[in-house]
Amino acid sequence: MTFASTFDTARNLVQLVIDGRDTGWSTATSVTVTRTVAGASPVPVRGSVAVAVVGGVLLSSDNEAPMDSAVTYAATAVGDDDPVALSGTVETTGAAWGLWVKVPGRADLNCRVPLRDFGQVTRQTQGGSWQVPGGQRVAESSGLAQASSTLEVATRTPGQLAALAAVLEGAPGGVVLLQTGQPAEPELPSGYYQVTSWSTSNPGRARSDVSGWRVHTLTVDQVAMPAGDATGFSGMTYNQVADRFATYQDLLDGVPTYLDLATGSY
Repeated sequence: MTFASTFDTARNLVQLVIDGRDTGWSTATSVTVTRTVAGASPVPVRGSVAVAVVGGVLLSSDNEAPMDSAVTYAATAVGDDDPVALSGTVETTGAAWGLWVKVPGRADLNCRVPLRDFGQVTRQTQGGSWQVPGGQRVAESSGLAQASSTLEVATRTPGQLAALAAVLEGAPGGVVLLQTGQPAEPELPSGYYQVTSWSTSNPGRARSDVSGWRVHTLTVDQVAMPAGDATGFSGMTYNQVADRFATYQDLLDGVPTYLDLATGSY
């Protein structure tokens, strides 16, 4: 029985693998995984809530884990033998600095772009003041609105531009998860933001086949965590498998299980 939570520094996500084929987990029908960080309540991992398992095996990922934190994952299964809950803690440190732009639940779209500049962070007061006839002026407020800001980022190659475009165009409702990995008290807190506008300039005035340098301005409004499910992501691609094995028979001879194939453990 293993429950592994591994931080992928290159993709800035946590890979989750449960292998309970030789235990009571082999009879489990579904499993729910939660994420907990210090000072916060447990949060269900997107795409891992009452998800069906086959033979006690679950391969999942979490691309919404906070950076530079000790994150604890707990898995609880439902099945004939009521297998016990599993847990493990992982340190989400080591990812490259920059602006990580993610679609919640779409780990395959994670991308990092150089952050050039933060604009002013604005929070409007929700309220106003009114003059009482014959009396004093009275103020009323319901607090502060969400944080709004403008970010300036750069892409240096057509590939980086395509990756950024895929995230911004693929985010439902235009909501992305922005993470910077900065020390405490960052200029713009990591969190969920709606991209309300996106503009691109070409400072060098060069064709794309000459220079891929482009500067992008993103206007963002802070929002609540969006609802939605997640797509499956194992970290391996079809091209990686095809490059490793010349034929299907070579794959069968060299990889003992599908879990080994999906995790690249061969």
